[in-house]
Amino acid sequence: MSEELFIGLKRSEKFKEFLRRNWIIILIWFVALVIRILAAVFSKGYIHPDEQYQSIEVAYNEIFGFGKLPWEFIEGARSWLYPYIVVVIFKIMIYFGATNIETILIGVRLFSGLMSMITVIVAYYFGKKLYSKFVGIIASGFVAIWFDFIFWSTRTMTDSIAMNFFFLAAYLVYCSIQKGNKNSNKIERKFFTKKILQSFFAGISVGLAFMFKFPVAAIGLPLFIWIIVHKKWKELAFFTGSIILLVIVQGLIDLATWGSFLHSAITFLDYNIISGGAASHGTHPFGSYAALLVDSYLEYFLIFLLFILIALQKDKKTLYLGSIVVFYLLIFTFIKHKEYRFILPIMFLLVLLAAKGFAKYPKFIHKANLRKGIYLFFIILTIIYSGVMSFSLKSFRPNNQHCLAFQYVGNLPDVDVVATLEGPGFGAPGLSYLQKNVTYLTGSIANIDYFCTHYKSSTLFIVIHEKDYLERESYITTIFNVRGVSLNMTFSGTHDRFDSTVLVFKKPIS
Repeated sequence: MSEELFIGLKRSEKFKEFLRRNWIIILIWFVALVIRILAAVFSKGYIHPDEQYQSIEVAYNEIFGFGKLPWEFIEGARSWLYPYIVVVIFKIMIYFGATNIETILIGVRLFSGLMSMITVIVAYYFGKKLYSKFVGIIASGFVAIWFDFIFWSTRTMTDSIAMNFFFLAAYLVYCSIQKGNKNSNKIERKFFTKKILQSFFAGISVGLAFMFKFPVAAIGLPLFIWIIVHKKWKELAFFTGSIILLVIVQGLIDLATWGSFLHSAITFLDYNIISGGAASHGTHPFGSYAALLVDSYLEYFLIFLLFILIALQKDKKTLYLGSIVVFYLLIFTFIKHKEYRFILPIMFLLVLLAAKGFAKYPKFIHKANLRKGIYLFFIILTIIYSGVMSFSLKSFRPNNQHCLAFQYVGNLPDVDVVATLEGPGFGAPGLSYLQKNVTYLTGSIANIDYFCTHYKSSTLFIVIHEKDYLERESYITTIFNVRGVSLNMTFSGTHDRFDSTVLVFKKPIS
């Protein structure tokens, strides 16, 4: 037997052994990837205006020269990093023949979904490093299939990107502060050790989280403290240095786009924190995040909480995870404006605790078959609950009827003016969904008569949610009868809460 053939057979045996030992986690990652690709293709609509106006609309305006820009991209309270990524993806999709906005957006959602695989993979290694391989498998499996993580992984907003780097940073810092084994003394004498590289890339991860979503960088402080507590001075230097490096990069991006160093970060901080502008978007009670968690997980939250409580104990591992969760949660709790997406980054850390509790729960049962049965029951329950929440209680196409209505109007040949009367000014699809440079208006139902009279020489289309129309049907009908406005198209909703029916009215030139 030749040496080459022998080496080839040996490699083949090692590969087979690797697959035999790791087939479960490889399968989980494959399933996670497939699910996210499908979600990227089939997820549509928007759950929050930021999905439209902090990325899609800005990128569309850069490419086609028209779009409804939010104040952040007028006064410079946002970084151009993500919009320029979206611009590149848009151009790639257009190059390959995509023309419809929803088709173009598949590329952006796919990018976000692929980025979420960072968390799926890190969940395994983090859980394994903290507790055991079994805990790592459970944590990775939960993140892979849980509807909430899948849903947010394909949103076209910076939150969906930044939270992955948050989790990666927490993992890398934990690795860097662990004691090396006794046989690694010679290796540790090298300047660039494994732990140095881990701390360096942890800082890079914090920096990237900062660049995508400024407040997420708050994770840097507890990680900084943990490195100091463990007296890892060299690691601290590389961790801090790499963060500073990425902050400088962001500063240079702002200098090139806004004209001054770190302009977007400073403007963002001034508006939201110093000037209290965040409260203008709504204020919420101190304990609102508990209610938001229950609303997101519903009955399953009790199971999730149970396993977290089982996992709690007085050790450094729990303290590490708990300190980051509490620190991050407190920061966003003291900010008056609260949204569930703000605390998404800490959910992955809670999953690690829940996975530990899940592994620990049935160990008091001595019968192996019964113990396996309990594990299997909770795994099947989680998969079923996630599926039900995905396709029944929650919608992977929030406000999709609103988007469809805009695409329909944009394809009409005689449209001059489009007015949307649902919610706040930036609560509806923009010109990117119309894909036509027309006069675009937003306002309340009280503006209907003004719009109809002011634009009497134009073909006006009015888009309004049916639930808003029915609340003031008599008032609206009276005006429409006088102004010659008629119902043009109805887009029937699929979910009362997330995707309600949208009506399109037409006022011809008078």
